Amino acid sequence: MNTVAAMQPYFFPYLGYFKLISASNHFVILDDVDFRPRTWMTRNRIISNNDFFMFSLPVKRASQNRKISEIEIAIDQIWRSKFKKNLFHSYHQTPYFQQSFDLIESIIDFDATNLTDFLENSLRTTCSYLEIQSNFQRSSELDYDKKCFGVERILSLCELLKTDFYLNLPGGRHLYHANRFTCRDIKLGFIRQNSMPSDGIPNNVISDCSIIHSMMLSPPSEIRDSINSISIDFVN
Repeated sequence: MNTVAAMQPYFFPYLGYFKLISASNHFVILDDVDFRPRTWMTRNRIISNNDFFMFSLPVKRASQNRKISEIEIAIDQIWRSKFKKNLFHSYHQTPYFQQSFDLIESIIDFDATNLTDFLENSLRTTCSYLEIQSNFQRSSELDYDKKCFGVERILSLCELLKTDFYLNLPGGRHLYHANRFTCRDIKLGFIRQNSMPSDGIPNNVISDCSIIHSMMLSPPSEIRDSINSISIDFVN
């Protein structure tokens, strides 16, 4: 059975995003849709001093009138240095700091100017570290009906990829309805975010943090187990 998920590329996303990747035969990076500033594509959060700390990825000429694939990043050495200092300050006493820091450093030092290139490399590198099998494809490189919008666009992708199951994050529940998929013999599912424990921080807060937080506290095998434990709810 062929399982497909399609999402905009996120910047060091949370555990649930990696559940989509691991549970899919095809993970489509939606990079031919409109860019949206101040979303998870260019920002996320970690825990610092027992509270949320938001970090962001600088981009050039961010506009909703441009496709994600057209956006360029604006990373320089000042940003990189500040980002690394924030990580050190927040996590230098955690058990998996050094190996995670080295990995993250390689990601932010990646030589790319295009946002999709940068974020896809970040996702691929993180999946490799966690030993998550993945099959990434970019929507901008697929031959489907790009004149469609919303759910029709997703259904066109599903038809191209001969989809049996289509998976989405919980936020997609108000966008996608099962009857639009079942009439095409596609079963619709949404991941259910479980919690991952951490000393002093409520479990539901940890589950919404960037994968960076989990990497600093746990070995890849435990993170992978946490990702695998996230359930999928199929709707009728």
